[in-house]
Amino acid sequence: MKQDKELNEFTKYIVKESELKSPSSNFVKNVMSKIEEEVSINTQFDYKPLISIKGWFIIFSVIVLATIAVIRNTQATSTYLSSWELSFLENTVNYFQFNEIKFSKTFVICSVIFSIMMMVQVLGIKHFYNKETSS
Repeated sequence: MKQDKELNEFTKYIVKESELKSPSSNFVKNVMSKIEEEVSINTQFDYKPLISIKGWFIIFSVIVLATIAVIRNTQATSTYLSSWELSFLENTVNYFQFNEIKFSKTFVICSVIFSIMMMVQVLGIKHFYNKETSS
């Protein structure tokens, strides 16, 4: 108890003797600038796509080549494919004869206008976000 009382008196003495310090006039500005620097350092990153352009090109090429191979080889017989039951593909390939499809002029014009509008919007949004991230 006596020790606590002495400690309490000592603490009161130190508090009375010390001067009251006030922050500088630029204190808030200095603190906010440090916070902004730290935030800008932590939020900067380099965008790296998960699949590169070369990767997308390879994927697209494989899909196109596989589709062409399936369409052309459904008529041909081979020893490896003869064991498979692929008769359903013959009907599917005959079903997709694109040269017989006719589109009206209205549909073609609307499709072209829609495609142009989509490209303009995508480019506009891309420009907007590039501008936002660069500043």
